Amino acid sequence: MKYIITTSRKPPTKVRSFAKDLAFILSTKPLTRGKLSIEELIKKLGDEDKLLIVDCKKGNPSRIRVMDKKGKISQILLKGVKHIRELKEKPIFKKNLPLVLAENEFSEKFSKILGLNTIKSIDEANPNCYIVKFINENNLFSLYLIDPISRKMFGKFFTIRKIIE
Repeated sequence: MKYIITTSRKPPTKVRSFAKDLAFILSTKPLTRGKLSIEELIKKLGDEDKLLIVDCKKGNPSRIRVMDKKGKISQILLKGVKHIRELKEKPIFKKNLPLVLAENEFSEKFSKILGLNTIKSIDEANPNCYIVKFINENNLFSLYLIDPISRKMFGKFFTIRKIIE
C-alpha cells in the first residue's frame, strides 16, 4: 500500500504544512500537485494505492478526499488541525505504516478507508511503527500517535468531525 498525498490547487501555507504532517503520519512524502488533474494523479496509483487530497476552507485544512484506482471516493471532514512543528515534543519519523488501535467503530472506519491494519492493544504493535489512537472529545475524534516502545503519546494532530464513505 502506497499513498500519494497532495493538496487542492494553490494551497495556503497551512494546508501545505498539514499535507506534510499527514505524509509524516503515513510514512510517505507529499506530492507537489502543480497543474496535475485528479485523473492524472489517479493514473499514478497502483491497484492498492490511495490518493489523499487535502482541501481547504478559509485558508485552513477542511477535509481529506481519499480516492482509489477505481475512483471510489471517501471523505474525512476535519475540524481542527495542529502541526507537528507546534508540538512541544515531536515524534521521530518511522518508515513503516502506522497501526490503528481498534477501540471503537470510528477507528475501524478510519483504518478501512485508508487501508491500515488494526490492533487490539499496544502490546501487539511492531516497535518500528506508530500506533494511531482516536480519543472521543464531545463526539469529535482527535488523532494521536503512540510510540509502542516508550508508550509516549504525541498529538493531538487533528480532529475529525465526520467520515463519509
